[in-house]
Amino acid sequence: MNRPIILVTGANAGLGLGVCERLLIQLSSTMPSDSGMLDDPKHNVASTPFHASEGCTLLLACRNQAKAREAVAQLESLLHRLSTTDDEYLEKHGLPSPAQKNTQPATASSPASAPAASTLSSTSSSAIDMSSTSSLRHRDMTTSRLNSPLDQRTREARKMYRTSFCKGTVIDVVPLDLASLESTKACARTITAKVPYLTHIILNAGGAAWLGVDWLKATWEILTNLHKAVTLPSFKLQRSGDKSSDDLGWVWQINAAGHYVLAKELEPLLCASPYATPSRVIWTGSLEANEADFHAQDIQCLDPQTSPRPYESTKYQCELLALGMDQRYTSSTQPHMPRAYTAHPGIVATSIFSGVIPAIMMVLMKLVFYLVRISPTCLFDGL
Repeated sequence: MNRPIILVTGANAGLGLGVCERLLIQLSSTMPSDSGMLDDPKHNVASTPFHASEGCTLLLACRNQAKAREAVAQLESLLHRLSTTDDEYLEKHGLPSPAQKNTQPATASSPASAPAASTLSSTSSSAIDMSSTSSLRHRDMTTSRLNSPLDQRTREARKMYRTSFCKGTVIDVVPLDLASLESTKACARTITAKVPYLTHIILNAGGAAWLGVDWLKATWEILTNLHKAVTLPSFKLQRSGDKSSDDLGWVWQINAAGHYVLAKELEPLLCASPYATPSRVIWTGSLEANEADFHAQDIQCLDPQTSPRPYESTKYQCELLALGMDQRYTSSTQPHMPRAYTAHPGIVATSIFSGVIPAIMMVLMKLVFYLVRISPTCLFDGL
């Protein structure tokens, strides 16, 4: 049976872990809620082209193996909650948190309703009677289901699909350090040995050499242009010119070049997908991707004078790479080539900046994100 096989880089925390959680929740449904068009007033949903009734394989490509194991445990806990939550409860209340007790009613028939084995004779005729009784009971249960309301049968079918998905899903970890070409190629070899194909590669990992915040500039920007301060802040301080062990621009390599090499190495697996829908290479975009910060004469962002904002430059390069890859894929004569996309996560509270600002600032940031949800035009969702 075909199953989605998905690779996510930087999946041990933050946005990457959130993407993995969302994938499990959405693929466990026959009609994923995220498939609805946002500009459709009715928000009609559709079935996924990547049918996953037998589960999926989720590969977490991470540098920190300890955090990766913690992420696996968290995702397995999510699968357990998905598999044990009643469909009606899920529709009304959403997925219960790990701290909540699952109090929804059981949907399975009680084994107490079956006749006791001690009341049956051990003769062959009794064995036939038992078989007949079991067959009649199964037929009665089937008839009862068919006679039950349509919405109840639909909920039962969705629950069966979700339970089967959760039971068959496999979550694994592969080591990946994007700052090393050797590690990147080794990761591709490991994946090639593990799976026969890939349906999705989500290129999410990344970072920058953050130094801190220009607090004077931040205060002025918040007071004079709050919208810019919370969407396109110019007060973040970062270092430019760092090199990796491969003597390449470090920020450039972990954001753009390393991911490109990984996707190129795994291209044969993308082309081998058994699904009719082409496999997908999905780059995580950024609101801060800025053409003005990109300089062709310094694509690796090694010159602090030319490229003082390497994060913005390299995230813009990710968009260029996605466009270039998709043009190459669609113009290729090779059959079943993948497609490449850039997916924008919006404004999300992640830990990418947590190492350079006080913990209280992270708490306040999340608090503000919750408060702005009061607005009817708020787009803040991931926390």
